[in-house]
Amino acid sequence: MTPPRVCTLESADSAEALLERYDPGHGTWGYPKKERFWDAVSVAHSLERWGQGVRLAVIDGSFDVAVPSLARQMRVHRPAPTPAAVAHGTAVALLASEVAPQAELLLYEVCDPSGTPVYDEVCRAIEAAVDDGAHIISLSLGSHVPYRTDADLHGGVASAFFSGEPNPRAVEDCPLCRAAEAAHEKGVTVVAAAGNSRDFVLCPARSSAVMGCGFQTGTHQVRPTDDGGSTTEAGADLPTRQSRRVDFTLEQADGLLGTSFATPLIGAFLALLNDRSELPAFLASLNQASAASFAEVLIPSGMMELATVRTLYEQAAGLHPHRHATGDGPCPACSLFGEVLYANYGRFLLNTHQTAAAESLLRIAVEVAPRSPNVIANLAATLWHGSADAPPPERTARLQQAVALYRRALEYTSAPERQATYRTALAHIEALLPPGTTPQ
Repeated sequence: MTPPRVCTLESADSAEALLERYDPGHGTWGYPKKERFWDAVSVAHSLERWGQGVRLAVIDGSFDVAVPSLARQMRVHRPAPTPAAVAHGTAVALLASEVAPQAELLLYEVCDPSGTPVYDEVCRAIEAAVDDGAHIISLSLGSHVPYRTDADLHGGVASAFFSGEPNPRAVEDCPLCRAAEAAHEKGVTVVAAAGNSRDFVLCPARSSAVMGCGFQTGTHQVRPTDDGGSTTEAGADLPTRQSRRVDFTLEQADGLLGTSFATPLIGAFLALLNDRSELPAFLASLNQASAASFAEVLIPSGMMELATVRTLYEQAAGLHPHRHATGDGPCPACSLFGEVLYANYGRFLLNTHQTAAAESLLRIAVEVAPRSPNVIANLAATLWHGSADAPPPERTARLQQAVALYRRALEYTSAPERQATYRTALAHIEALLPPGTTPQ
C-alpha cells in the first residue's frame, strides 16, 4: 500500500514572531531592509516598477484578508470551511506585497482545519493558478525528499538544480513536481522553498523547472581590500537549518528565519522584471562568476592558474543575458543577479593591471547597480590606482571622483568592516588632493 503523500508548511513556528514586526495600520515592517536584495528592489521601484499587470499566486495556509495591504490587491481561493494557520500565509503574502505592491495577489488556501497542507489541494491549487492567469507561483511549502548528490535517486537522476527546463526522469514519481513543471511549460515561473532540513529538499523545489529559494548568512562574505575596494564571495554560508539544495539565496535579515520567507521575496522580485525568461541565464552566469571568485582566491597559493580564472570570468560574462553600455541606466535584474560578476570581474581586471578595462566595466556597473557598495568602491579604487600616471589636472579629477564614490559607498553599507576600509581609503585620497579641492 502506497503511504499517503504529505506536505508541510516551512517555518510555521516563526510566522507569528515575524508578524509581530509588521504594523498593519501603516503597512510597514520592523526589520532593516538592507544589502543587495533590497538595493535591487529600490532600483526597480525608482524605475516605477511595482508589479503592475502581474498576477502572483501564493499557495499557503490561510490568510488574514482584513489586513489592508492584502485586501486591496488580492482574491482568495478558500476550500477549507474555516481558516487555519493564518499567520504563515499572511506573513508570506505580506512579504510579497512589500516587494511588488501593485501585483495582483491570487491567494490559494490549501490547509485543512488543523493547519496542515493537503497534498492534493496543493496540486490542484497550482493547476487553478495557471487557469486563473498567474504569471508567477510562490510555494512556501512542499514535500520532503532526501537530498542526494549521487544518481541513485528519482529514476537515476539526482535532485536537479534550476535550469528552466523540466526533467521528467527526476520527478516522475512526484505529482507535486509534475504539477509545477506543467505550470512552467505553460509559461508560469514557479518559485518554491528549498526547505529547512539540511539533508532534505522540498518538492517541488527539487525540480529543475522550479527555482528553489533560501537564505544565506552574512552579506556574501565581502572581503575588503586595502585600497577600500572589495571582492564578493558569491557562495556565502547557508544557515544550518536549511537544505543544501538551493538555487538562489538572499541575505538573511534579522527575524526572517526559514526558506518560507525567502520564497515570496524572490517571487515578488521577479514580478518587477521585464523578462523572467532570462532567469536561468542569470543564475548560470552567477554560478560561473562564483566559481571564478573562489578560484581567484587560490591563485596566490599556486593551486590555480591566473589564465583559468580569467577564462571563468569571461565565461560568466558570456552567459550573462544583458549587454549594458554606458548611459543605459539602472537595471534591477543586474543589480541582484549581476552584482557579483560586475564587482568581482572588475576587481580581477584591476588586480591584473588591466586598469582601463576595469574602469570601463565598473563605470557601467555603477550605472546598472547604483546602490551596490561593492561596485561603487571598486570603481573608486580603480580611479585611485589609475590616477598615478595621469597628468595633474586629470589626476586631480580622478581622485575627486574617487572621494565622491567612496562617500557614496558608505551610504549604502552598514557593515562596519567595509565602512572602516572606505574611510581609510578616503583619508589616503584626501591627503593626495591639492588644498581646497572638493569632490566631484
